[in-house]
Amino acid sequence: MERGWQEWMSEIADTDKIADVLRRIYTMANEGFAAVVRQYKNMRQMCQLLGIPYSTAQKWSLGKQKPASYLLMLMVYATVNYDKMQK
Repeated sequence: MERGWQEWMSEIADTDKIADVLRRIYTMANEGFAAVVRQYKNMRQMCQLLGIPYSTAQKWSLGKQKPASYLLMLMVYATVNYDKMQK
C-alpha cells in the first residue's frame, strides 16, 4: 500500500518536528512497550494518562505478559497525539 502525506503533517509547519514525530512513531512501533513508557516521566504517569491499570503495565514491563498488538498501536497513537487530545 502506498503512503502519502498525512493530514496531521499539514498542521506541522516545521519539517524537523515532522521528522521527530515520525522517528518517535518508528521507535515505539519497533521497540514496543518499553519505548512507549520512555515517552513519559514514568510508568505511573503513562498509566494514569492512558487509563491502563498499573499492575497490568508492570506485568508488561517485567515480560510476564505482552500487550496485544492493537493495544500497543493505540498506546503509540495516543502518545504521539497526546497534545492534540488535551485541547
